[in-house]
Amino acid sequence: MRNILAAFGFLIRLSLKQRKSYSSEYITINDESIGVDIYDPIGPSKGCILTINGFAPLGNRDERFLHLNSALAGIGFTVVSPHLPGFCNLQIDSAHVSLIQRLTLAISHRRDLTRSGKVAVLAPSFAGGMTLIAAATAFSEHISAICTIGTYANVDALLDSLMLNQNADEYGRLIILRNFLHLSAGRQPRIATAITHILHDSYFHARDPVFPDYEKTLRRTERTFLLRLREDSNFRMRHWKRIIKKSGKRRSILAQICAMKQIKKMDVPVCLIHGCDDNVVPASESRQLHEKFQLLGATSRLILTPLISHGDSRRHLSDLPAAWQLAAGFAFFFKNASTDSRLPDNAR
Repeated sequence: MRNILAAFGFLIRLSLKQRKSYSSEYITINDESIGVDIYDPIGPSKGCILTINGFAPLGNRDERFLHLNSALAGIGFTVVSPHLPGFCNLQIDSAHVSLIQRLTLAISHRRDLTRSGKVAVLAPSFAGGMTLIAAATAFSEHISAICTIGTYANVDALLDSLMLNQNADEYGRLIILRNFLHLSAGRQPRIATAITHILHDSYFHARDPVFPDYEKTLRRTERTFLLRLREDSNFRMRHWKRIIKKSGKRRSILAQICAMKQIKKMDVPVCLIHGCDDNVVPASESRQLHEKFQLLGATSRLILTPLISHGDSRRHLSDLPAAWQLAAGFAFFFKNASTDSRLPDNAR
């Protein structure tokens, strides 16, 4: 019951969009300094949660992530939220997996952040899948629990769906093309810049978007190419098939971040939360992961909910059955993440 109450407290704080102050510092990992924001709870900490943001230009300072981190700290957790330039720059790279592993290990050694030496991890979208791979391949003994929101299972099927389905979210599709289009169309810096402007205009909900003015500077052939890339699924798929054929090393990167291929075991309790109508990553992706974890004998919870889309709230918590189901999922995560509150008093 305590964890259910904490989960409802978390959801209420999240819906109220409360903001909490944080401190900033650097954590050194193999001579690399990573900036982190630390949210301290009022009173003794229940445990430490590392939050990994998805592909977003503002990264851990994204308004939604500020609310998420504040809500977690508001119910008693120490929250560590790193600034990850690769995710801010919308770069798809298997090196993100290793970085998540090294961050987890470094934080687990900080007794001012986690008395138990354990760290829970919460991550949305692509970051969620990479976190699962990180836990499955190294340092799982330092991770107390994982919660993913709207993550993927089979990267090949997901990317094919984003390319082919015109109704899929354009933001996610353009991130993929921004990373890989040069393998099919060659280096076209003006097209790459145009895609970046479209992404930023969409992300920032720009009142004065940059892309329309930039589009006027493009040659007619470039404008036609970009328009077909955005609106013609058959045109996109021709380029995507060419990308897959020519990808070489980049193809290896996709294989390395494919959760279904990389996860051979899972020793960490996992909560998979997914919006039923997610138009970026279909809910079937989390269902696949849950089924795989069951086959592996792992402890896993699957929550498919109408209350969120791809990381954004959609309906109010007054939908009590759905709110109770979502709270039960977070309660499972919080129970396993509360490693410091289970320590004897003399160990705190």
